[in-house]
Amino acid sequence: MNRAASKNQIANIKAWVWLRAGPLLLLALSAVSAQDKPPGVRVEGDRIVLATSQMVYAVATNGYNQAFQDRQTGKNYLDAADPGHFMSIEKNGQRLGSTSVEFAGGFLQVKFGGSGIWAKIHVRVLPHYATLELTAVNDHTISSFHLADLPLTLTKYVSRSIASCRDDDYAAAVIPLNLETHASPEGGRRAVLSALADRRVRLEGAKIAILGSPTKDLLARIEQVETENGLPHPMLGGVWARKSVEQKKSYLFVDLSEATADAMIDYAKGGGFGYIVVYDGVWNGAHGTYPIPVNRKNFPSGEAGLKTVSHKIHTAGLKFGAHILGQDIDKNSPLVHPVPDPGLYVYPDRRRILGTNIGPDDTFIPTTESPVGLLSKADKALYFYGRDLRINDEIVVYEDLQTAPPYGFTGCQRGAHGTLAAAHRAGSPIDNLAQMVSGYQADWRGDLYDRIASAEAAALDQFQFDFLYPDGSGATPGYPLPAWYLSNLIFSKLYHYTRREVLFGLAPPTAYTWHIFTRGNTVDFVKSGMIQYFDRVSVAGARNSAADLQPFEFGWFGYFRHALDGAATRLREMQYAWSKALAYGAAMSLETKQAALDGNGRTQEIFATIKNWEQLKLNDYFPERIREQLKAPGKEFVLDRAVDASWRILPVTYSPEKHVTAVEGGKNVWTLENAYRDQSLRVSIEARPTLTRYGDLANVVLLEPGPLKLNTSATGPLGSPDRQTTGLEYRLKTSAQESPGEKTSFEVAALNKGSNAAGWGCAEVIFDTPKDLSHHRALATWVEGDGSGAYLHFILEDSSRWEARDYYVRLDFKGWKYIEMPESAKGEVYDFAFPFSHYEAIRSIKFAEISRVYVFLSNLPSGAAVTAHFSRLEALRETPQTLDNPGLRVNGESINFPVQLETNWYLEYEGNGKARVFDENGFTKGEVLPVGKAPIIRQRVNEVVFFCSRDQRFGQRSKVTFMTRGEPLQ
Repeated sequence: MNRAASKNQIANIKAWVWLRAGPLLLLALSAVSAQDKPPGVRVEGDRIVLATSQMVYAVATNGYNQAFQDRQTGKNYLDAADPGHFMSIEKNGQRLGSTSVEFAGGFLQVKFGGSGIWAKIHVRVLPHYATLELTAVNDHTISSFHLADLPLTLTKYVSRSIASCRDDDYAAAVIPLNLETHASPEGGRRAVLSALADRRVRLEGAKIAILGSPTKDLLARIEQVETENGLPHPMLGGVWARKSVEQKKSYLFVDLSEATADAMIDYAKGGGFGYIVVYDGVWNGAHGTYPIPVNRKNFPSGEAGLKTVSHKIHTAGLKFGAHILGQDIDKNSPLVHPVPDPGLYVYPDRRRILGTNIGPDDTFIPTTESPVGLLSKADKALYFYGRDLRINDEIVVYEDLQTAPPYGFTGCQRGAHGTLAAAHRAGSPIDNLAQMVSGYQADWRGDLYDRIASAEAAALDQFQFDFLYPDGSGATPGYPLPAWYLSNLIFSKLYHYTRREVLFGLAPPTAYTWHIFTRGNTVDFVKSGMIQYFDRVSVAGARNSAADLQPFEFGWFGYFRHALDGAATRLREMQYAWSKALAYGAAMSLETKQAALDGNGRTQEIFATIKNWEQLKLNDYFPERIREQLKAPGKEFVLDRAVDASWRILPVTYSPEKHVTAVEGGKNVWTLENAYRDQSLRVSIEARPTLTRYGDLANVVLLEPGPLKLNTSATGPLGSPDRQTTGLEYRLKTSAQESPGEKTSFEVAALNKGSNAAGWGCAEVIFDTPKDLSHHRALATWVEGDGSGAYLHFILEDSSRWEARDYYVRLDFKGWKYIEMPESAKGEVYDFAFPFSHYEAIRSIKFAEISRVYVFLSNLPSGAAVTAHFSRLEALRETPQTLDNPGLRVNGESINFPVQLETNWYLEYEGNGKARVFDENGFTKGEVLPVGKAPIIRQRVNEVVFFCSRDQRFGQRSKVTFMTRGEPLQ
């Protein structure tokens, strides 16, 4: 090879290498050179660069985002496929992106195409972040100005409130620097961090910080932004609240009083709680009366009594918290009568005009146009809307709407809530008063709004509260301002008006309030299906909180005594919750009342156990590898002490609850699977009431083939707008097809023509008068299935219209089958994609006031058709009877418990020694030595037979649950 050829080959090789590696080399070289330059703003050809110590944000002079790089590595996290405009505006419903960006004298001049609109942006670059402030815009008819729209590829963790996103290596955030600026994150294929100014609030003066940093530094950078820009920066014990150990401490949420303070302190210390939090309405005597009065019923000594209780709690080494309904104004408040305060808010879009003159006794209020759109009698009384009207200085409560001429409100109660009934002239405005739950709301534009916040903050200081949960604050819809601003406004007032270090607990609704609320993820308790609810709601919410860089709690977890709508709390569900709290390093919040704590015989035992979990959590006793195992959804664990007294954790499995009857025909025979090693029997046996046979006259007939009183107007179940999913056809009718023992039946059918993969439809049947099912909580019917696999539901709803119970059967069979539903659905309600996949279906219900039943078909795939029949639906009579000498035969080995269990009593056997017997509230009724050696539960499949004494004097129904344990976690 000659030298010339060799040179050509070398040149070709160099060119090939450059083509392959050149761009990467340039990026690396530019990153290296960038690292040598101090933070600041630079113009580099056709781009403007904002460079901090850890971020390079480049904007092209043509108005587009160009790069968002880790300054240390040069890696670009901007979505190159669609980098988006640097800034944008909205005007007349259209979005216009920036088309020109110039930098001079510390300002960016941004233009928006041919619109003629320009803006002036003050830009500063500090060592770790940059700020952008809108100082001028030449067109104030724009509706909003977007200061940032950053599409990034950092999609592993995207926040819900604070606009941040990250992966394991790098993170980015866009932070509003005042309460009039909003920022929001959006996840999906890419993460978009947006920030805007809204004309309804403020344009000039909107300001944000933009930062990029290694993920490990993100919180520290956000804290720096807080402290250097005057954002809320709550402290606890001299530590930024977000990093304080206080975030992991649990609280007991109770109906505290002067009389019960000592007992509540004992309970709190016995359970290892760090705080006692008192219910709204328990500590305060009213809403909308300022200063806030103390509830004299619970604190007879008034302010002095509440202060004394606060001092007791602090002296005991605990902290004191308050729950409030932030903006509520009682309807019996002096602010309401005899003349309503002008600061009460009314919905501007619901105003109607009085059609003719009326006198003080008229119960029909005529209007010039239809009142459609306001709450009708058929509508459920939603949290935020009511039927209260204001006409001049009078409040009127109407019964229903008249939406055909003559328009108006019917059945009106005049001079409501202590106001004076008066004559009113035609043309007078009729306003719908805004409310939250049962109280009115204040108009943010008046001094009443500020007085509320000032009084609440003053109460924090006066009574030395260390924790605040401002429930429902800033939530009222219908205001002509963005909801984010109203939240920023009220919570900013609460934060700034108090002089104490307070842990503010609430899921932050906005990026600004993220700085105030340093612990969230609270949800309302349920009374059944607690473990499934915990996983589906609390743990799922914790994942969102973690993405949101937010400390979180698991609660409010309920604690109960026995009632018709739920069992008394046992150790199982409490261990589940506290084991997950330990796994995640989270606080627990337990909501209950003194009656439940005193009325549950196992409270001391349960609290002693959860105290162990709590202390082990606070002490970081278990290594991360064990904590990770505890996070497994649905997996249950118990604490145990080894021979050397060290703590260890064992997995435990509870078998599905088996309702059995000691009769022939296989109802008392089933199989049990054990995933662990062979072990001695552990079991719980609960006596259940005897159910009257289907067709007995003692049963309550809920539905019988024939005419039905159906509700087809207004909103549907739980306030949903419809009674079926889009494209689904549903019908319920009487059929001539015979059911067993009857000449007719109901036909229920649906066809899903829509795209919903889990379609549903329903019929809402109203009873003429509420039915008392206090002793008829089991349902039964004959069902003809079609083998479709869809679900047929019978849902009871009480007179509150918000409390329900779901009874269901899967149509995975063909032909007629007798279906007995001894209990309603628990956590499996979340397996059904329909309105009652909701905590209201497993919370409370008044069985004595059942006002309607819904017949649902659910889980219909797109294109699926379902046709089923069912006979008369009955609620079976429950008769309390004693269960005598219950026993089990496991793999041929028998054990018998010589005891009589009253209905709802239960026994627990741990595999050796005596079984403990408890009444329905967990009070110990005795111990019993079983007859026979404890059977061995073999690994894998076991055959089980239940038996008991069979006599007319005794019941035969029981609920059996087995417990098996595995080896300690390693």
